[in-house]
Amino acid sequence: MSSFNEYSLLCKENRIKKPLLILIGGYSGSGKSTLAKRIVEVVPNLNIIPTGFVRAACKPFIKNEYSGVHTFDLNTVAIKLNLPAESLLLAQGRTLYPAIASMAGFLETEKQSAIFEGNHIFPDLEDELTSYNPITVFMKCTDNNKLIENMCGPTHPRTLSEVQKQTAILLNKFYMKHVQDLGRNMFEYNDTDNAVSFIEQELGKRIDFLSK
Repeated sequence: MSSFNEYSLLCKENRIKKPLLILIGGYSGSGKSTLAKRIVEVVPNLNIIPTGFVRAACKPFIKNEYSGVHTFDLNTVAIKLNLPAESLLLAQGRTLYPAIASMAGFLETEKQSAIFEGNHIFPDLEDELTSYNPITVFMKCTDNNKLIENMCGPTHPRTLSEVQKQTAILLNKFYMKHVQDLGRNMFEYNDTDNAVSFIEQELGKRIDFLSK
């Protein structure tokens, strides 16, 4: 029996005691939302929570100049603050970690599970969620032209300026290097089959943890 089927059966029997948390990180256009949609097709009762929504909800309460902007606009803020845009991408993500951890606690009280997906997810988010033993997977897009095409695709029908495109390419390159320098594997945007298989394997390792 696949771990997806085993987990689904345990859910039906009300034997899952802890929330299943799946973290999907990657820069914009790397296939995160596509992967999330594939996972919810095989795993029951999973909420998909984009970290961009978390950022938007936190915007009124976080008083800095970078947390409220899209990542492809961070270079404009970086010039104003005389800081590298890459450092602001990390800071923007880490500013949201307490909110994500709080949401995980709420999910536990509601007996719910979730996928958090977004470009605010870095490997050290796991440090905030150790008690939940999350499954973390990272996606990437190594083709710059495809990256921009994906960022402006059907799920986000927007038009980026040349400055925004160059900022996105810069931050995507940084994101991939940061994650891989920490020894983490990344799946190409069009390799969701292997990403799904990885998640299934990791879920199999956590069945006992989730049901106790």
